[in-house]
Amino acid sequence: MTATIENFCKGLQILSQAFPKGMQETYFLGAEHDIIYVYTGDEDYEFTEKEVQLLEEYGFHENDVGGWSYFT
Repeated sequence: MTATIENFCKGLQILSQAFPKGMQETYFLGAEHDIIYVYTGDEDYEFTEKEVQLLEEYGFHENDVGGWSYFT
């Protein structure tokens, strides 16, 4: 995993599929100290095995608060 802006953006493109407005969604991020949260837990989207693999390669990981996290 390489933490780059490019990989972060690629991950957000995958994660945005979980939202009705996709990349046009207005609120789905949060941050605390050195971690960014993407709140996908309330959505009904199921990520494919390949999408999960890519997200992990891009530096994201599933978290306990209903979504994905990315360490900065």
